[in-house]
Amino acid sequence: MAAPSSDSSSAGSLSSNTAIDPKDTYVGRAPENELKVTPRWLVYDGSDGYRRPQLNTVKLTNLDKEPVYFRLRGRDRAVMLCSIAYGVIPANGSVDITVIVPPADQWHRDPNDFAGRRIRIVAENLLLPLSMKDIPESQTRINTLGRKLFHTTATQAPLTRVYTKFNLLLPKIPEDWAMIEVNSAGGNKSS
Repeated sequence: MAAPSSDSSSAGSLSSNTAIDPKDTYVGRAPENELKVTPRWLVYDGSDGYRRPQLNTVKLTNLDKEPVYFRLRGRDRAVMLCSIAYGVIPANGSVDITVIVPPADQWHRDPNDFAGRRIRIVAENLLLPLSMKDIPESQTRINTLGRKLFHTTATQAPLTRVYTKFNLLLPKIPEDWAMIEVNSAGGNKSS
């Protein structure tokens, strides 16, 4: 898991070990900028029928002058996993996220249903509420606070979040991929 990096000296004031008070209601504020995503397209290799897990890295950069809370969401969660789904990016800082495509035998549908398709991932961000002074350090607490923050903001202040999208491209599976498996399992060599 990657830790946020920052060019700003104020990043040290973001972390604390304070507990999350369940009675607190945090509502995020609208950021001026969306997150900068580099690269916007992650292309995977389908030549083996997605039998092996595959990894790619995407960088999210905060262009605002204040820290932002981010959340990553995708519709097809069985096909892609992110190393960090919720997090805080300091002002003018960035974070690297590993996007994992697990083996096709862990997908809930046939690999051909996803192959040849573009899968979108939404990267949402909010400015931290003014009442929030401390951010927890543990990823579990960051996830809990992130869920609560995005939920209360959506219900109490809709249209506050700013989002951008990036894409995964899962190329089509070659028609002869089943033959590769039979040949490698049976030990037959074709000349």
